[in-house]
Amino acid sequence: MSGRPPPHQYWLEGDLGRVLIRPAGFVVGRSPECDVVIADARVSRHQLLLRPTDDGVEITVTGRIAVRVNDAPVAASATLRSGDTIAVLDRVFRVVGAATPRPAAACVWGVEARAGAFHRILTSPFVIGGAEGDHLHIAAWPPSVLTLTLVHNALVLETSYGGVECGGVLQEGQVVSVPSGAVARYLDQSLRFVSAAVGHETETVPSDDDALPRLARLEFLPRGGRLTLGFGAWERTLALADRRCDLVAALLFPPAPFSAGDAIPDEVLLPRIWPDGRAGRVELNTLVFRVRKDLVRADVDGPALLDRGDGATRFRLSDGAAVSLVRT
Repeated sequence: MSGRPPPHQYWLEGDLGRVLIRPAGFVVGRSPECDVVIADARVSRHQLLLRPTDDGVEITVTGRIAVRVNDAPVAASATLRSGDTIAVLDRVFRVVGAATPRPAAACVWGVEARAGAFHRILTSPFVIGGAEGDHLHIAAWPPSVLTLTLVHNALVLETSYGGVECGGVLQEGQVVSVPSGAVARYLDQSLRFVSAAVGHETETVPSDDDALPRLARLEFLPRGGRLTLGFGAWERTLALADRRCDLVAALLFPPAPFSAGDAIPDEVLLPRIWPDGRAGRVELNTLVFRVRKDLVRADVDGPALLDRGDGATRFRLSDGAAVSLVRT
């Protein structure tokens, strides 16, 4: 498994210019609420949804008419790269992408492989493993064992192999928040993660100001939805695929006697996500991992917000947070 590519921004380019495809998702359709409006009665109100991912731009067809990608019909979904074209009736758009550097954070993070050997995390994501292209090369490890991502002033760790220890034994694909001073162990190697405020040499812990959302707004779309989180001075919005949207909806709008922000037991949560009863705790764990990754891509500390343990899951919110649901 190779390290993930650097973050990219993507635009949808048409005859009237170029529009940024936001992490929150980008809707094309007949409705005036869409990001690109096609005023034609044959086009559905929400014809298609575009969402940037690590691999490119995911297109999901939500309307009734045919959509073509590179002159080939797409009935449900596909992944697009820079240069790919999308045709809706006689309107043709092109996906344009470019790598985007991350802005400097108020905290700097580093990895200490041994006392006195400190590797500053200068790029995000930052990959550690045995591949020659990994940012921190550890010869005894397989390729890309750990991926570190900077979100706001926090650090998030994702494992590509099971058996990594960091506050407990992690599963393959698990995503966890990393506090300053935490240690990760794999095989015979230990790594310590440290942070410091910019302009200071002493180790520090990032501020907890605005750590939990004061606002959570979920908007249902024909397939999936958009989640907006407000943290006081800043706000983030992200797109969620169908089942991931169901999980967030069940946590933010649980049945009585539970309220948003409560830990919802698995026996209450599972039927609301899988009414047919065909999924259990393993599938729920996987779904939680995926939503955490979506939050991280939106520059939010997903593992800190989406808390799972002791047979229950909660979406952590600040006291008195405003929670709302929008149906389109």
